[in-house]
Amino acid sequence: MGINEENKLLKILQEQFKNTFNYTEDDYLHAFGKASQVLLASIIFFPDFVEIDSRIFLKRNVLDQDVIRKMLEDGEDITEVEKKFNFIEVDFLFDGGGRDLAEDADIVFAQIIKTAWDAWLKYQYPSRKFIVEIIDVEGTGESLGVQFCEESKFSIYD
Repeated sequence: MGINEENKLLKILQEQFKNTFNYTEDDYLHAFGKASQVLLASIIFFPDFVEIDSRIFLKRNVLDQDVIRKMLEDGEDITEVEKKFNFIEVDFLFDGGGRDLAEDADIVFAQIIKTAWDAWLKYQYPSRKFIVEIIDVEGTGESLGVQFCEESKFSIYD
């Protein structure tokens, strides 16, 4: 199952760019895309990671590594700590002016992020296994998000 199952991406692009019904995805990229925007978006899809106490975290969410170490020293569950720091809210990646898609497009955006993170983590850490998930509004209480954590030998996912 790809990110464009049932042409979801194409439908979103057709809504965003009027009078382009016969365009292909490549046509949209050529006509409306900007290389600078692709470079900017790469920080979402291929983020930097930092390793703390043998665990992987999104660097963008770690302002002080000692905070994570303290949480672990205080006995917080490592998987829960990972989920807290390895989470992004899709709704809040952009300010108001940058939110130029309909809200129902957020799930497709989240699926693309999930797919990219899954591949990027496998590439960066080939001997490790990660769980990358989309967390819906009911799960977060506020907004749609994507998170990851590392599988452990005690994981229910093994």
